[in-house]
Amino acid sequence: MKELLTVLETGYNHGAGCFGDGVQFATDCTAGKGNLIKKPRGKLAFTLIDPKQGKQIFYFVSLFASREPVFPS
Repeated sequence: MKELLTVLETGYNHGAGCFGDGVQFATDCTAGKGNLIKKPRGKLAFTLIDPKQGKQIFYFVSLFASREPVFPS
């Protein structure tokens, strides 16, 4: 069983490609290894899945700037 699986939800533009490169570097998941799945959904997002523990987490990049902190201290 694979240790980590990544589902990459990007588009086909240049920024999406660079985002995908960063996700591959950070997670060590690649299409060649079979643990990176690309879904062309036009987002800058990915889901990390740990099959051993049955857990997953979804990350996304928001393109809208906010003046309020996301996690106020």
